Amino acid sequence: MLHLSDYHQLPDNFSLPEYHATVIENLLSNATINRPEWIHYSELAIMFLFGFFIAFILPRNGMIGGIFFTATFISVWTMGCLFLLSVEHLWIKWIYPSMELMLGLIIIIPRQLFVTEKSLPPMLQTMIQRHPYVHKSLDQYEVAEELGRGMLGVVYRANDLEHKRWVAIKTIQLNTGRASEQLENAKQLFIKESQAASFLRHTNIVEVYDVGIENDVCYVVMEYLEANVLDTHFTKKTLLPLRKVLNYMIQICNALSFAHQKWVIHGGIKPSNIFLLRKDIIKVSDFGIDTFAKAIGNHTGELLFTPGYMSPEQVEGRKTDGRSDLFSLGVLLYHLVTAELPFNGTSLSELMYNISHKDPVSPKEINSKVPTALELILIKALAKEPNDRFQSAESFGRHLRVLDQKIEIAVNKKKRL
Repeated sequence: MLHLSDYHQLPDNFSLPEYHATVIENLLSNATINRPEWIHYSELAIMFLFGFFIAFILPRNGMIGGIFFTATFISVWTMGCLFLLSVEHLWIKWIYPSMELMLGLIIIIPRQLFVTEKSLPPMLQTMIQRHPYVHKSLDQYEVAEELGRGMLGVVYRANDLEHKRWVAIKTIQLNTGRASEQLENAKQLFIKESQAASFLRHTNIVEVYDVGIENDVCYVVMEYLEANVLDTHFTKKTLLPLRKVLNYMIQICNALSFAHQKWVIHGGIKPSNIFLLRKDIIKVSDFGIDTFAKAIGNHTGELLFTPGYMSPEQVEGRKTDGRSDLFSLGVLLYHLVTAELPFNGTSLSELMYNISHKDPVSPKEINSKVPTALELILIKALAKEPNDRFQSAESFGRHLRVLDQKIEIAVNKKKRL
């Protein structure tokens, strides 16, 4: 009888298929592929880790970042599996975690690109519309007081009973007199725009915690701020120092640049949406107001916007993009350094005509302390055609930083004299 221990010294006349020989050699050298019991739990842990990445990290990165991180995870995961297989002879099921990552990317990236849900398969439509920040009840919030009333609704200070923190709740009453289809479209657009804003996590952006609709009342739950708004600095007696203005504007540019990279347009830049915190920190609120305001339909365009801050595209009803925000930001900058709006009119129609066709008065004629370099920045920011303006908030902010640095150098040089 031939034993396994004798197979390494086979007789010359003994013929054995090559693959049988390989199997026997592996058995003798313990070079077998194993799947210990703990491998199963490791695979579950990896899938849980990838699920956490898909749910909480992937949505907060842009398209390029999402693809990069997903490709990195898959590459590291693949190399790890190959290493364990070739060196440790351990078999890990590679396919399921990899499919989880790819499916997550397929679901999230269309949302980042603002692909309309109707262009996706029904299953993906449902998955994209479910969002971790959308709740269906206000029961967890205890309203303490009314903070103010705006063009679209009322803002309250409330206690978040679940997370033990103060929050601000902005409520918007939809016009229930409209057709049910129009009302439903307005609700869907509100959720879409609010979800987009809830993905924005930036030092200079007011954080959105929760959004929802209850009894035809849309609500957005945001971080509560002990802060002032910028509209207290628009008289000649309360004008801010130029370098402080530049500091504030650079922070707003940082916020807009971050949002625009996520394909989120603000649409309503104005002083009441700019909050000034301690240590001169700026936070911008109410992203997405332009798109949603157009869908509400129970207000006129005159009431939905602060007319003096509208861009020519908004006035003329043209399609808007991030450069419309930069025009409104130029209006804000002009207002901060002169205490006057660049465009005025005795009536709304005259004001809108001036925004679309008239050039503003030179800021140096109103405030002689305005540097020529800042005047040139304002001329570019307030150009009628979007292609003639700064093409990005990052570019706008970069020009402001260069000006601020030049002023600092001049001040330091003067001190040394």
